[in-house]
Amino acid sequence: ASTPGRGDWDEIKGYVSGELLLEHTVVRYGGNASHSSTDYDDGALVVKDNAQADLRYVTVSESDQQGIEMQADDATDTAAVTLTHSIVEDNDLHGIYSKNQSGQYIVHIADSTIRDNGSNGVYLQDSLDTVVTDTVFDGNGLQGLYCNGADGITLSGNTFTDNGGSAAQLSFSGIYTSLSDNQGSGNGINGIKISASVSHDMSLPVNPTLPWVVTSLSINVGGSLTLPPATVMKMAEDSSYIRVSGTLHAQGTVAEPVYFTSLRDDSVGGDTNGDGAASTPGRGDWDEIKGYVSGELLLEHTVVRYGGNASHSSTDYDDGALVV
Repeated sequence: ASTPGRGDWDEIKGYVSGELLLEHTVVRYGGNASHSSTDYDDGALVVKDNAQADLRYVTVSESDQQGIEMQADDATDTAAVTLTHSIVEDNDLHGIYSKNQSGQYIVHIADSTIRDNGSNGVYLQDSLDTVVTDTVFDGNGLQGLYCNGADGITLSGNTFTDNGGSAAQLSFSGIYTSLSDNQGSGNGINGIKISASVSHDMSLPVNPTLPWVVTSLSINVGGSLTLPPATVMKMAEDSSYIRVSGTLHAQGTVAEPVYFTSLRDDSVGGDTNGDGAASTPGRGDWDEIKGYVSGELLLEHTVVRYGGNASHSSTDYDDGALVV
């Protein structure tokens, strides 16, 4: 007797300007890895070139590699996936994955569940337009959502639970519409990790159960970042910084200060690094907030603690947690 398994077959592929319109459809046991070396496709569902996939009430599961893979090989290509009321689960690598190639991607996900994939739930690079709303990310091996180099992000109303890495990790230089009303628990890093270059007016909302975890944040000339009361920003590592040649405005209040602090600081924003009492915050856990050129630091009812890492002063000659 035989039983079905991952990679029993290769792929369903939309390419050139093909359209995949799937409703109430189950796709499973595809994504055979042995063929990826010849056709460079690594998913059970592949959306390539200028193809589009509209997936409604679809389940994609048990792929030998990606559940859904996007490939925009040429600079003129834009591959697009719309996923609604669907489930992407138990795939060996990423649930949804876009390759880092010359083209761009459009990804819209709503009212769906992305769970128990071996790597990231969703891994996107060079996304022209990313909209993820009212979706559950649960039990994925790495990040629930990883989005790098995005020109536009909407991330709202989502729930992130028990993912192995960050709830979400965002790197962007464009404009987001909303990053609000997200919640999470039990993630390896129970926060939304960000790395951004800001050249426009921007504000970050408060997601009470998911503090912001900053790797690097640059606010450029002509750009501004506004943080409302009760914002918690935790710095990811000893080299993490916020550098401001535009304007940083922290609008804390007596009752609800704004915090810039260490990832290890469990006293605000909860146990973000998920290690219980194994680690404690200390001096120099992160680098600096720096205003330079003609930058403005407007901080009201704000707490800045555990910064000023000394090991970086020999390279940037800055020796404070706050540098002007």
